[in-house]
Amino acid sequence: TAKAPANANTQAQSTNQAATTVPATDKAADDTTTTRKTLASLFTKKATTTAPAATTTAAPAPTTAKNTKSTTKKGETTTKKGETTTAASNSGGNQTPDNFKVVEGMSDSSIVSYMYDPDGKFFYVEDNPWQRKFGFNLFYDWASPLLQLHYDTWRAKFTYDNLEWMIQGWKGQYGFIFIGSEVGVYTREPGKGYGTHYECADDNHLLYMGMSFYQNFGDGKGYVKLFERPYGAHWWTTGFVEGHVTDYKFNDRSCFCMEARITTYAPKATDTLPMQTLFANALREIGFTEVASKNQLIPGGTDAFWLSGETDVYLMWTHLDQGNSSTTERIKIG
Repeated sequence: TAKAPANANTQAQSTNQAATTVPATDKAADDTTTTRKTLASLFTKKATTTAPAATTTAAPAPTTAKNTKSTTKKGETTTKKGETTTAASNSGGNQTPDNFKVVEGMSDSSIVSYMYDPDGKFFYVEDNPWQRKFGFNLFYDWASPLLQLHYDTWRAKFTYDNLEWMIQGWKGQYGFIFIGSEVGVYTREPGKGYGTHYECADDNHLLYMGMSFYQNFGDGKGYVKLFERPYGAHWWTTGFVEGHVTDYKFNDRSCFCMEARITTYAPKATDTLPMQTLFANALREIGFTEVASKNQLIPGGTDAFWLSGETDVYLMWTHLDQGNSSTTERIKIG
């Protein structure tokens, strides 16, 4: 799948943090091993990649208009780290957030556009990956099982500010090693583009987003939060950890749950309907239920969303899966 950034300065900061968490003796030894050299040969992009040039427009902050810049720092979220309505930890032989074996030798570089956050202990896709050049369409979801990508997905589509928008979510098993979730933002000019294809949102159309990922291990402890992706401006926000679908039931991803906060643009006098309203209507159309308070968003419960102020949309998603079964989508691509 193709989807989400975090700025390059943040990645470099994560790299420096990772370096301080590895004992000097272990790192020195690792540098001399054949494994280290083999991994290094696969690295395609360092975390110190130069950030893209600044644009004249920034993603919307929670209470500001589209053209207002924000200085949200990495790690800022609407709730304190670790706050959740579910179990705080996992026991037994299941994988846990502290059980990641694949991170050795990877915390100071990216492999095929992937970066590692040593604080949150998750992988994510860097700011401007190669996937951004190719946009997204329904065919990618259809073909995903061939690449051992077994996920649920939803697509919320609406037209706002002379653009057709698609905000899409994913959660599931990514290959044989990773599990995780994603939210992507895509746009296209009305009447242009082919079928279900959208372009990845450019830097003038980023949205502020934050995301948490949960798993129910089937041990009676409910849904456990495995990571939290900090709130920030993205076209594609992602997070992955080592793990597998509960009981290896790849056709049932309801053991996974995504919680997200997505901030739309502030209402303008020229709007027929605010962007928040249009997004909410699109979520209703695909099966989400609006609730009256954030406390009603429960991991494993009803797929639902809550509107806060004039711009924020909070959602909790466990069960819904549009997959590739939409008759409308099939007609559009012939």
